[in-house]
Amino acid sequence: MQITSNVAERKDSIVSINLIFLIIGLVLSVASKVVQFKYKEYENLGNLLVIPAAICFCLAVLFTLPKYKGLFESEVSRPQALLLAGLVCGAVVLFQIMMIQLVSNQAYLWLFLLIPIVIFTLSSAFIWFKA
Repeated sequence: MQITSNVAERKDSIVSINLIFLIIGLVLSVASKVVQFKYKEYENLGNLLVIPAAICFCLAVLFTLPKYKGLFESEVSRPQALLLAGLVCGAVVLFQIMMIQLVSNQAYLWLFLLIPIVIFTLSSAFIWFKA
């Protein structure tokens, strides 16, 4: 009886983690847009707030996937799940930085970010399909 209640508690905690990441991501995203459009002098701060929002959205999506939940809940595969989350969030952060650079027309710095984005994405796909 005790084992089934622990499993139920873990499933509830995963759902709450998902919702927490989603709410934090939404708040940061809205704050980013408010800062960017209402306070033009702090536009760079608004750009920076997009990055943690993107990380939170990635984690919210990962925790909705049953396969990732299984990886994360297992003690044996938890390091693999954490590596996967790091790679996915890293790829999204690099993509966000690339888009900020592209929109702000800062030379061609965004081109240098394509290689790490591809490496992170392919590494994430390899880990995902291997698991």
